[in-house]
Amino acid sequence: MISGSIDDRGDYELSRDNLHAALADFDQGIVLSEQTHDEYCLEDLYFFRAEVLVRLGRKAEARADLAHVRDDFVEWMPKRRSKADILADCER
Repeated sequence: MISGSIDDRGDYELSRDNLHAALADFDQGIVLSEQTHDEYCLEDLYFFRAEVLVRLGRKAEARADLAHVRDDFVEWMPKRRSKADILADCER
C-alpha cells in the first residue's frame, strides 16, 4: 500500500500548510493508486487534493476531484471537513 504512506506524507505537509508539497504527494498517490488498481486510499487522496487545490484557488480542479468522492464523505483534518464544505469554498 504505497499510496497509504504517500497519503500520510501529504497529510503531514497539508497540516504544515506546505500546499505545493502536499499537492505533489497527493498527485503521486493518485497516479500510483490508479496504476496499481489499489482503491484503498483513492477517495481520501482525491478529497485531500481537492482541499489543497481549493486553498490554492484552483477551484475548478477541486470540483473535478470531488466528483470522485461520495457526497456524505467527512474527514477530520484536524477539524471536521466534508465534501460539502469544500464545494462551498469553491463557490466563494
